[in-house]
Amino acid sequence: MVPTICDGGESYFELSRKDNNTQVLLIIQDGGKFMKKVIGVLMVLAIIFCAATVFAAGEIERVYLGDLIADKANWEGIGMGNENWKFEGRVLSLLPPDIKSAAYMAKKFKNVELNFDATITWPEDSGDWGSIITVRDFNPGVPVWEPSKTHCYGIMFSENNVKLCKWLNGGSPIDLSVKDGLEINGKKHSYKWTVKDIDGGVNLVLVMDGKEIINIIDNKNPITNEGGIMVMNHGPRSAVYTSVQPSETIAEKKSAEQKTNTNNPKTGEAGTLLFIAMASGSALIIRKSLKK
Repeated sequence: MVPTICDGGESYFELSRKDNNTQVLLIIQDGGKFMKKVIGVLMVLAIIFCAATVFAAGEIERVYLGDLIADKANWEGIGMGNENWKFEGRVLSLLPPDIKSAAYMAKKFKNVELNFDATITWPEDSGDWGSIITVRDFNPGVPVWEPSKTHCYGIMFSENNVKLCKWLNGGSPIDLSVKDGLEINGKKHSYKWTVKDIDGGVNLVLVMDGKEIINIIDNKNPITNEGGIMVMNHGPRSAVYTSVQPSETIAEKKSAEQKTNTNNPKTGEAGTLLFIAMASGSALIIRKSLKK
């Protein structure tokens, strides 16, 4: 892209794209005044770019629990090696009669969207909670009530409700929100749990079977550290976790972004020039023609 100043004081930029043999000619009228304002406008663009970079640093990472489960070698926990602590492809089963836990140790997560399916089953008249899944877990290798687990957020599943909690230095959970009137026992449900930092706290959103059931902000001693992911069952209750949708690879994400930028002129050079022209008060004429 090369700018040229015409005799009439206009500036034009010629853009050529090899993929569709398209030639675009942009003529910006009153080029003298326009060029004087470009530097100021570019400074605004630089500020926007820096803000976007900071925002990207806090980008939410999409995680499918089944992908982590498939990485069997990087899990550990209570009951490991027991026949009722089972990995089968993308499925993790923590079965009765004992309490078992499983922690993914290969990576820590911070701002995360955790996608998973869970089937929690209670024997007749067992009551109490059946399973817990945690994020931002400081010590995912031990149960939530252990003092060495200094902090974590968790979802606690009971027969008729789902409760969002946090633990600080083990002990009893600190209840943050609960959704009652659900059918959890023996039913397979799909969940999307988003945990992200915001100004003044941590936003926690839980979607169950495509419907948002909890959306809260933890602003009292929020857990802002990254941490691991852990699942556990409770005694005679069984917990089966998986996710059916595989995660997108980095290459797939980049390919999608490149296609979006190519197909959307607002994100390309012409879009940038249009923004500059509008901000400077100059008129912009776009002429498009097919190259022979």
